[in-house]
Amino acid sequence: AWDQPLVRVVNAISGEEVLPKVAISCLNLTKHVRRLLGSRPSRPVTLFRDGILLQDVHYWTGSVNLELTASTGMPFTLEQRALFLQKLQANPADADDDSSEYWYYEREVFTKFPLSARDDPELVLAAVRRCGSCLEDASKRCKRTKDIVLAAVREDGSALRFAHRDLKNDEDVVRVAVQKDGQALRYAAGRLTEDKDIALAAVKQNIFAWKFIGRTCKTDKDFVLAAVRLDPLVFDLQFAGPRVCEDKDIVMAAVQQHGLALEFASIACRNDWDVVLAAVQQNGLALQFAEPVCCSDASIVLAAVRQHGSALQFASVACQNDKGIVLTSVQMDS
Repeated sequence: AWDQPLVRVVNAISGEEVLPKVAISCLNLTKHVRRLLGSRPSRPVTLFRDGILLQDVHYWTGSVNLELTASTGMPFTLEQRALFLQKLQANPADADDDSSEYWYYEREVFTKFPLSARDDPELVLAAVRRCGSCLEDASKRCKRTKDIVLAAVREDGSALRFAHRDLKNDEDVVRVAVQKDGQALRYAAGRLTEDKDIALAAVKQNIFAWKFIGRTCKTDKDFVLAAVRLDPLVFDLQFAGPRVCEDKDIVMAAVQQHGLALEFASIACRNDWDVVLAAVQQNGLALQFAEPVCCSDASIVLAAVRQHGSALQFASVACQNDKGIVLTSVQMDS
């Protein structure tokens, strides 16, 4: 009947249904709903509709299908909401040095907000802009709101772990997250760990994001080359795997930027004249990782000591007795 709208209530934080759809009289509707939810002075229930506090209604004349969210705990008035929002949006420079006004920057403060406040999109947005990890304590509805999650990961990329699974599968959200914290890639949906642009952005921000990249990217030569050029530690830390360490083009790209990466190259590459020469020209001490044949090559050893005189100690005995090479080494160390 028109005077008995169907009301369904879910928990503001968990999203779980706490009151299945039930017909409730229009007269004192909010009072009846709170009573059904077990509201009492020591455990008051606050009701919201579309994120807006639902004030006491003497007679309901609105929709006949009413979806509400509810939270328990201290009552959350409009005055309190305005105060919370003011504090969250305040400029830290406005705080007195001897006051405790900086409290609102701490995540712990957000957890002390009434549960209903953590289902308020405007309040949650203000909170995550201050501290992205506040998203963990936001309601389920807010965790699946793209604007809120984007604001959270802009402030703290790792806040992606608290987002709803649909947004962990959203390219825009994940890209912003890994640009802030490359290792946030671990929280992304599987398909996005195979996205070359996103994976490269993650590695660019943090080399250790490599371990969270999908297998397809790790075995793609063009992708690995691009990653190595961004940061040779992709190769240096042996993240790329055996095949990569055997690929001359990739090894060359690595040692040209970081000669000591030669340590992780395959035996074939450490025995390759071009690769070893490129490595010692970047860092003479890379000679210690070359195979004996290259350590006996006068041109390679000379290039090494020209870059770093101490590299002579890694040369063959014949090269260590070569007057020209020794003189160059002494001149470099003097």
